[in-house]
Amino acid sequence: MRSRTALVTAQLLVLLLVILAASLVYRNRTPRVDVSSQAPEMVRIPAGSFLMGSPPTEPFRSPQETRHEVSVSSFLLGRFPVTQAQWQSVMGVNPSYFRGDSRLPVEGVTWYDAVAFCNWLSLKAGLKPCYQYEGVGADPSRWPTGWKQSLHDHIRCDWGADGFRVPTEAEWEYA
Repeated sequence: MRSRTALVTAQLLVLLLVILAASLVYRNRTPRVDVSSQAPEMVRIPAGSFLMGSPPTEPFRSPQETRHEVSVSSFLLGRFPVTQAQWQSVMGVNPSYFRGDSRLPVEGVTWYDAVAFCNWLSLKAGLKPCYQYEGVGADPSRWPTGWKQSLHDHIRCDWGADGFRVPTEAEWEYA
């Protein structure tokens, strides 16, 4: 049981890191300012459907998991992971442990860090940020002290916004 828990925990951590470092999604709009040194190169992922979830025969599959068909709309996804240089230019810090080449993917970031990065990059690009802190707004500099330690129940995604965001689980699996 302990090894299964460790395996599931490791898989979740890897998935989280991949999603966070993977890149960002934004709507079909060109940024109003030049953020070429900060913004990732984007590729269009066509709309489509796929079976989401693991097959019943997969080891360590959760008994509550149900394989189901999911459809996704077309979206743009970063061709490469967000680099340490991109992160540094937007956030002003490089949280990565593995340094030496600024073209390396950023790592050592949380979901909260990724949300703030997406909003800061959107603001710099003149786009409407996707993430809102409930009752405060989209500007991360106005979010309350310690917001990263609270539950992210206070963070909402504005799906109509044209700014950068982390891909959904379905978008990531489909891409």
